[in-house]
Amino acid sequence: ILDLARLITLDFSINMRAISVQSHDGIFEGTVSLYVQDIDSLNILLDNIRKVQGIESVKRLLST
Repeated sequence: ILDLARLITLDFSINMRAISVQSHDGIFEGTVSLYVQDIDSLNILLDNIRKVQGIESVKRLLST
């Protein structure tokens, strides 16, 4: 979680709106809400999050 937060806030200077993490049988799953400037910035961030060790999948959810 620390590596993810550093990547988002320090490397990309993006403000996290909310973070939620759940754990079950040693597997963590979570949601991070972000304020981003544009879709290109988001796509670059998602690609870099996928490179963080331990993260198996990343997907974008549209807020309603």
